[in-house]
Amino acid sequence: MRFKEFLKEDDFADMKKQIIQRLQGLSNDPSNPEEQAEAEDVIDKIYSLLNRRDTYDKFQTIVAKELAAEYGGQTDNKQLKKKIDQKILQIAGKISEAPLSYKDKMKFAENFKAGKVIDANMLLIAGQYTLEELCYDKPENLIVFDHLKLLGVGEQMKGPGEHALAILSPDISLRATGGDVSVKGNPVEIKASVSGGGGGRFGETSSVPTRDSLYKIITSYPELKAPIEELMKKQKSLNVKNFTQLVNQVDMDPAKRKDLSNKLFGALFGKDADILINTFAKPGVDPQQVADAYTVSNFDHYKNSGEGGSWETLVAINFGANTMATVKTGDDVLNMRRKTSTPAVLTTGKPNESLYQFTPV
Repeated sequence: MRFKEFLKEDDFADMKKQIIQRLQGLSNDPSNPEEQAEAEDVIDKIYSLLNRRDTYDKFQTIVAKELAAEYGGQTDNKQLKKKIDQKILQIAGKISEAPLSYKDKMKFAENFKAGKVIDANMLLIAGQYTLEELCYDKPENLIVFDHLKLLGVGEQMKGPGEHALAILSPDISLRATGGDVSVKGNPVEIKASVSGGGGGRFGETSSVPTRDSLYKIITSYPELKAPIEELMKKQKSLNVKNFTQLVNQVDMDPAKRKDLSNKLFGALFGKDADILINTFAKPGVDPQQVADAYTVSNFDHYKNSGEGGSWETLVAINFGANTMATVKTGDDVLNMRRKTSTPAVLTTGKPNESLYQFTPV
């Protein structure tokens, strides 16, 4: 069904009217019949491309969960179809409002029809890419992707860019559990930064040990008790590099240092802390080596613990810097251009400060 045919139906009449009004409002001359016809052509083209079986399949599970939460139980197929129809109409309207000329909107529509808006392979192959590359180096694709980046944020715990990716690629679908999206059947975790500031962190704050518990571990060693207590009178937190430097300066028996490493980092990352434990345990170790090992252990723990669901690949998107990074291992993370992020061993009281923040640049 095309949008012009859909307009004849009674359902969502107000929504349809509002979309047409918004499109006319974007025109330089809303009273111009030619520009009005162009606006209707765009929404008709986009809606007809979206109104397909695969679009329904992408949203079916997510929408079913939304309806179950809203109505407290199972929902029938009629309710489900109506809700998905509503979503498709909202998406068609949003795409049609992208800041593109009529000519470029129609070029985008042809790209969309051919399945050439988002290169899904870049969400599966480890590497760093520009967002232009993700969008097949087509400016109209990137403008629409950016325009949709906040669509669906907060719905079923979805973050920036996730709905946009699922909408714009035939190979990507939203997942209700086990990663944020499915790319060619592979679960992928998405971490996106909208403004170019801090990106997503590796983990959930609910799993981070309390500041007090970590403080007790550290100060249980007589060699560290006095210097830590004195230092924390002057500052509210202590990152892993500065902590390493402090321990390097203390005359600590290697066996005790290994014991501290086991207790402290084991509390943070469990069995995934081995590389970090062994790195920190080396007397006089370079603090940067410890920070890198911390990043690897943090990534491994996030991936293996199932905190973000069962996923194979993590994709960090930085809209503000026009870049993205696809990683499968902690070592992949270290190989990416990224903002410096040094997690805290002792936080200000905010658990997320103990988790690595991944922001590709």
